Amino acid sequence: GSLAVPERANGVPDLLDEVAYGSRFMSGMLPKAGLASHKVHNHTWSAFPVKDIAAENAMPRS
Repeated sequence: GSLAVPERANGVPDLLDEVAYGSRFMSGMLPKAGLASHKVHNHTWSAFPVKDIAAENAMPRS
């Protein structure tokens, strides 16, 4: 169309321009030491609130 977006007509599909921008943005958000956070979860639902920490810690996790 007629919408003049900045990355238009640079020979690269706009989708790839957006992915490249998002990748640079996300890598800029990470601390220099590595990942900012992680996700660990049990293979089954945990009771809430947790009443037995030993039983919770014995559950297999990924």
